[in-house]
Amino acid sequence: MRTQRTSTFLLSFLFGVLIFSVIGFAAGESLLVDAAKRHDTTAVRGLIAKRANVNETSRDGSTALLWAAYHSDVAMARALITAGANPNLANKYGITPLLQASRTGADEVVQTLLRAGADPALAHPEGETALMAASFAGSLPTVRLLLEANADVNAVDSYQKQTALMRAAAEGHTEVIQALLDAKADPNKKAHVTELEERKHADHATGGFTALMFAARNGHEAAIRTLIKGGADAKLVAAGFEVEAHPSGGAGGDAVAGSGSGVRFLKNKRIRLMISDARVPSFMMLIAAARASSRSGVSRASQRKQASA
Repeated sequence: MRTQRTSTFLLSFLFGVLIFSVIGFAAGESLLVDAAKRHDTTAVRGLIAKRANVNETSRDGSTALLWAAYHSDVAMARALITAGANPNLANKYGITPLLQASRTGADEVVQTLLRAGADPALAHPEGETALMAASFAGSLPTVRLLLEANADVNAVDSYQKQTALMRAAAEGHTEVIQALLDAKADPNKKAHVTELEERKHADHATGGFTALMFAARNGHEAAIRTLIKGGADAKLVAAGFEVEAHPSGGAGGDAVAGSGSGVRFLKNKRIRLMISDARVPSFMMLIAAARASSRSGVSRASQRKQASA
């Protein structure tokens, strides 16, 4: 008798757990989102055929379309959009399908989303746009699609005030850099400067990098050439540095690391050249560009003086 009661109790308990689990799933999860998350295209199509709500979200706000973008699945994305999926719905972390697809360079998904009305101006809470994401990933086709959709080429994120060009330069994506420059990206825009008030136990500001500085810091010589050709000013310096006369007569110094003789810390604190052997060519290219710019300025000044005389 005791064994029978125990068995009955266990069965009732397991049945209760099952019912609770089903109710909990129904209350917090979507079968369609779950299928898309598992990358089960057959199940997604079946649920769409049963008129499932294609804009239903999971507990974190993710939609089935966001998961289709995550998996770079253009067929699933098209099926969901055809059924009425909203391409601009973000999850609670601020990630839209377009931003997700741009991060991985899924250009076919990006094209599908843009044609469905995805807004390239929608940004992550920290300001990251789809163009910034695609530029960092180095996906030239995605970058071109976003530029054609009138993405703001000079938009900055809200955290470090970095642009798409800075992100591409930091990774050395030369073709992307050229595409952004062709779209009128500003090569001399500076990132956020962290002032003394924001830095504990510091005696100088930091930050203020340009795209050229990001490329030079990481030793991307082809990117440096492209940026200088596109109008980047090699004489600009980062926060906490200033250029002084170079011993050889020209304007010199590394705007990123410092050269001791050509660049000095504010407050007159000398620093040594702190770049690896792999970065020396990049450093020398910056010096050459700065000197050439300086000579060009002197030449133009002489011409104006002669003309006025």
